[in-house]
Amino acid sequence: MAKKSRLVILDANVVIKAHELNVWKQIFNFYDVYVPKTVIVSEARYFVSKDKSQRIQIDLSSDVKGGFIKELEASAEDVADLQAKVTPNFLEIVDPGEMEAISLLVKDNYADSRFCTGDQAAIKSLAALDISFRGISFENLLRHASISTSGLHPSYSEKAFQTRLADGLVQKFFYVKAKNP
Repeated sequence: MAKKSRLVILDANVVIKAHELNVWKQIFNFYDVYVPKTVIVSEARYFVSKDKSQRIQIDLSSDVKGGFIKELEASAEDVADLQAKVTPNFLEIVDPGEMEAISLLVKDNYADSRFCTGDQAAIKSLAALDISFRGISFENLLRHASISTSGLHPSYSEKAFQTRLADGLVQKFFYVKAKNP
């Protein structure tokens, strides 16, 4: 088997959008895909068909069992360490799957990975926590794999991603506790 391109950690909204766009298999064939356990178990469960007539189930557990993707799990200590660094505002706006992924990224686990999310708060938090370089827009993730970006909502674009990173730097005080001198 050929070595896959870089390791990516995917958030629930990216997993769901990849299924909606019918590019999920292309993504895990190109990338070494990791998904937080929280996303697998409780967040990326289904998507709505284009004509909105049906809910189509997503079974990430089967993808894990089949070896197509890998499951990540942050320890309670990993999450507690992140929670000690951030404000209550951060805790209110970041979903559990994002919290799990970000807690691993902050501890520098999965150092060669890039976190892909379309969630504004999660993207801002990457900048606020000084790990912007650990993120990648869904648009760029698809482009690097030579997958079409047609039909991709602007919120998943590189431009939107960079705007959210800039917002995160400006709002850093809102998300991250000041360090004690």
